[in-house]
Amino acid sequence: MELYIELFIFLAIIFLIVITNRFLPWWVKVAIAVYYSVISYLFITTKNKIDKQYENITSVPDAYWEYGPF
Repeated sequence: MELYIELFIFLAIIFLIVITNRFLPWWVKVAIAVYYSVISYLFITTKNKIDKQYENITSVPDAYWEYGPF
């Protein structure tokens, strides 16, 4: 979970701004919190699945990259 410290800090800032806003109804605050929580969960699980799928694959050596005409 150390990998996602910046994401959690960003989410905490968003949640603090939304929760302390006096002009939003409670159901909008809940909807925003649920939306960002679901999106974050999907991001983390998908990234972990991709990392696990490509765990032991080596990267392509630089000799095989085409650099173009410049």
